[in-house]
Amino acid sequence: MLLHGFLQVVEVGDFAGFLALLTEDVTLVPDGGGERGAAIRVLRGLEAVAQFMLGVRKLSPGKL
Repeated sequence: MLLHGFLQVVEVGDFAGFLALLTEDVTLVPDGGGERGAAIRVLRGLEAVAQFMLGVRKLSPGKL
């Protein structure tokens, strides 16, 4: 159920829906596997994580 909700809001770019799935203290620890262009900072908080994830979706459709 949670995964389905996550994939659905990311697929359509639903920022408000994505925020509703996250906790206030969410933390994203990126791991680009050494590839160029990967995020290098830990992101903390609803707004920072949601904006990053939806931005990635716009840049790389079909990669999430």
